[in-house]
Amino acid sequence: MLSLSPDINFHFQLLRLLASVRTSAADVGEVLNICERVKPGDYESWYQAFDNMAQWVKSTIEPEEGLDKISLREAYFRISRYAYGSGFYLTGTGAGPKNEERIIKVWKDWTLYFRKATSLMDIPPEHHTIQTDGFTIPVMLFRASLDDTPRPCVILGSGLDGSMEEMFHFHGPAALDRGYHVIIYEGPGQTGFRRAQNLGFIHDWERVVTPVVDWLQPLSFIDSSRVTLFGLSLGGYLAGRAACFEHRLAALILIDGIFDVSQTATALYGPDVMQYDHPDTIDQFHEAISLKGRSSTSIEWISGHFRWAFKTDTVYDALQKLKLMSLAGGLLNNVTCPVFVGDAEHDLYVAASQPPLVAEALGKKATYKQFTKAESAEAHCHVGATAFANQVIYKWLAEQLALPN
Repeated sequence: MLSLSPDINFHFQLLRLLASVRTSAADVGEVLNICERVKPGDYESWYQAFDNMAQWVKSTIEPEEGLDKISLREAYFRISRYAYGSGFYLTGTGAGPKNEERIIKVWKDWTLYFRKATSLMDIPPEHHTIQTDGFTIPVMLFRASLDDTPRPCVILGSGLDGSMEEMFHFHGPAALDRGYHVIIYEGPGQTGFRRAQNLGFIHDWERVVTPVVDWLQPLSFIDSSRVTLFGLSLGGYLAGRAACFEHRLAALILIDGIFDVSQTATALYGPDVMQYDHPDTIDQFHEAISLKGRSSTSIEWISGHFRWAFKTDTVYDALQKLKLMSLAGGLLNNVTCPVFVGDAEHDLYVAASQPPLVAEALGKKATYKQFTKAESAEAHCHVGATAFANQVIYKWLAEQLALPN
């Protein structure tokens, strides 16, 4: 694949934004312009390039009078997505009041403009909050139709660093176009939730998913016997964990499957860092990460983001919480629905062992699919190949739910 940056981590994140072109949340020339301006490994140039593009798109719709709703909707989506992009590395790099100010500013911008954009959809989404034990779950419900015919529903959940708005762009319209109602949500540790409620990740994700499933049960226009849970990236663990305890799901989609999150961290950091993963060598652990991070934006950024997302004082403390995120011990025996387990041939972030381990533990309940370079879908979560990925995923789902073509 053509490289968008000499820095492999920057390349992937740029590809991730470029992939949003499919739902009018970015444009090709604008993203390529950003690619030219971003200096490899330079986080400030990253922030400025995306922020400047967001500001430029804003300028093109001022004043808004006389612009049709399609032009406004597409501009709002692009402003939202570029605002999200500008803040991507803020949570894992830098410190101080200026950085904290930016972290909140970009979140307010991307959520505000996403709401403005979706309010101009033919069927605008409904906004709800679900109160549960210790926190409130933000939910957006997108309806495929306003009639009362009960339709299947897909609950879309992101992972470590994605937002629910991004999750909608990747997989929401594809579901709506196929006649599914769509719910997007966030839980503790995820990008918007962490900013709004100041709570870090929890391993027992059923505490998030089950209240959402409870909430949708009385809705007459949702076929509660055909509810699917979809998890992306770290969501490949989170959704899998939730399905071990939530048995009202008709199907489960893991893009991609993660059996033990700590094994992915171990593969990412390598033995030169993980040899110090012990209470007696915490200082050496952090020194080894710092040394490795000097030559790897992946290591430098994700270490800081682990600390931020899990809301811990140190990376070591975050890693101990991350170790709780495991499907070992026969947990997956409790899943009662069919499961699509995706895999990426060249995943930059998830250890190659993980999806096959999930599929093996699920046995006959699993349909395993490795997406490949030959399919242009080899990247983490098949970013850049969402049309093909959705084609495969939703074909499988229709078969599981016995839906007509």
